[in-house]
Amino acid sequence: MPDRVIIEADGGSRGNPGPAGYGAVVRDADTGEVLRDVAAGIGIASNNVAEYRGLIAGLEAAIDLGADDVEVRMDSKLVVEQMSGRWKVKHPD
Repeated sequence: MPDRVIIEADGGSRGNPGPAGYGAVVRDADTGEVLRDVAAGIGIASNNVAEYRGLIAGLEAAIDLGADDVEVRMDSKLVVEQMSGRWKVKHPD
């Protein structure tokens, strides 16, 4: 398994909150080969919860693959800014 992977993750809901789900793809950083993909519906949740669930699922898949170096790509400004330490995490969930 490759040491370096790229995670592309997303999540969303219809309504906010509403029926929600997430998806994540883990790729080999050098070849772009898809190593793992995960997706699931999570019931009624907010967009932000769905985005975080996508991130978590992608990170868990990368751990299962034994990746040592992980790059994450997401379109959620909230998740990116919070995980980068630029924004505070205010909600306990």
